[in-house]
Amino acid sequence: MNTISCKSIFMNQSIHLLYKKRGETPLVALERLRQKEDIDPSVSMTYAGRLDPAAEGLLIILSGDEVYKKEEYLGLPKTYVVDVLFDVSTDTGDLLGLVEEVRDVDISKKNIETILPTFLGTRTQEYPNYSSKKTEGKQLWQHAREGSEVKEMPSREVEIYSIEMLDFYPLRLKTKGADQCLSCEIKELVESIAGDFRQKEILKRWEETYEKLPENLNIAKIRVSASGGTYMRVLVQDIAEKLGTVACAKNIKRIKIGKFVLE
Repeated sequence: MNTISCKSIFMNQSIHLLYKKRGETPLVALERLRQKEDIDPSVSMTYAGRLDPAAEGLLIILSGDEVYKKEEYLGLPKTYVVDVLFDVSTDTGDLLGLVEEVRDVDISKKNIETILPTFLGTRTQEYPNYSSKKTEGKQLWQHAREGSEVKEMPSREVEIYSIEMLDFYPLRLKTKGADQCLSCEIKELVESIAGDFRQKEILKRWEETYEKLPENLNIAKIRVSASGGTYMRVLVQDIAEKLGTVACAKNIKRIKIGKFVLE
């Protein structure tokens, strides 16, 4: 089994395993690798299986003739560790979005452990509004930014192979410094991203939201193994819905792609 550490490793002439940092787009990560490994600009490169800017972890980058095998890598099963932040939802499904709803629902560890097995197996999953999936001539995120309605949201069949809870704990916002920890994390993430990602609007909405948040926000850390193309942001929202509340992904880390894993 191939393993990599948190540093990038040059696997061979055409397959590269890279740790995409939180706040990077896959393209920025690709160019960072090109520069670090001094790969000539004339060499074709692509990433196989994108990671959202708010996510981190294992990214496969192909170069040379291997780019023509991209579809083979896209179909590989993947494993993630996801921090689920309950009672707060955003329009992107993660911290890099505009807050849409705040609730205060009593959720226990037992509640979550009871419903997680119901997500095993094959299911139909809609693409999130903020994704690169193209429909009606534009990517979904472009429709969302423009406020244009999509007649029928695209979906796909995905499969959850395993899902388990690793930890469950409260974020006590009324404890001195706790709210600053959350706000600082969001501010650091939003400001680390280059390009137009609605940074000002996102930070403003979060600032308006902090005082509306319940005293405790529950966080569940889960590990999920799923088929290629499964959106963790959507899975998080589906889990919350089954518990009678809302949620967003506080963090998403991809730790395995096919036979390639993080140490």
